[in-house]
Amino acid sequence: MGLFNVPRQLPCAHTFCQSCLQSYITSKALEHEKKRCIECPVCRKIAGPFKENKLGSEWASLFPVDTVIQSMLPRKSKVDRVCDACTAEGSSVTATGFCAVCEEAMCDDCLKFHRKQKMTKAHSILAMEELLNNPKNVMQFAECFTCLDHKMKN
Repeated sequence: MGLFNVPRQLPCAHTFCQSCLQSYITSKALEHEKKRCIECPVCRKIAGPFKENKLGSEWASLFPVDTVIQSMLPRKSKVDRVCDACTAEGSSVTATGFCAVCEEAMCDDCLKFHRKQKMTKAHSILAMEELLNNPKNVMQFAECFTCLDHKMKN
């Protein structure tokens, strides 16, 4: 298993990296080209139909990016991530942690508050520095669990 490259979400809410999804679509090309749709590799729900003018080689890129998973992936640059809660209030405060349950980056103050609340004190929090410096920690939250390309890379 490995980290997503570009996480794409099917209508059934299953998410796959774009290259692995495209490989799956390509492997089923003859079957899918006639139907103009695909089955989710996990739940077998139908996704599509795709427009006549779209080639099968473009289908994976037509699905929306899963922004939740995308936000959890490590960034290639060391640009500071800002606190989602503070940003919603109009402030720009550097995030120091990420709540895996709420799927939000938080600053020190928001993390303290988050850890005190009855409803959120048991949530899994990952330090942003650890998230950026050790991408393997992200894998518990953001794995492309059906990627044939990634299964051998751990």
